[in-house]
Amino acid sequence: MKITSLVTVVLLALAHPAAAQIMEMNGSWELNPEKSIGPSPVQETLVFEIAEGVQTYTMTSVNADGGRGLNEWSIPYDGKDHPTAAGDGSTASIRRLGEKTEFVVNRRNGEITTTYTRVLADDDRTIISIGRNGAGEILWVRVFEKL
Repeated sequence: MKITSLVTVVLLALAHPAAAQIMEMNGSWELNPEKSIGPSPVQETLVFEIAEGVQTYTMTSVNADGGRGLNEWSIPYDGKDHPTAAGDGSTASIRRLGEKTEFVVNRRNGEITTTYTRVLADDDRTIISIGRNGAGEILWVRVFEKL
């Protein structure tokens, strides 16, 4: 009886971080290029609207040549691939790694294009995003500050 209860408690504890979202990420975040490393747009804004079990995400950016970027999704926090708004075979998955850390995988037609490890830091006023290519090589470290 005690072993069954212990196993149940451990399984619930392990399941919680994977399913739970990081509510403190809600809101708008602006790229700080001076604190970032590697290539980055001249302007980038992230907007998170997080509700129970679902993350709605919008990223807008402007490159040095004036080109604009957009990435959007509204997907469950379940670690499974879900279509993004791009409609070009792109998917994203999100899972929580720790209290203030999440892992995002972007795919196109089933192939990993990028991954991000996002860490909420500085009393929830900063997001540090480590971007990697499909081979796992670090592309950038971007620092976003809460608006």
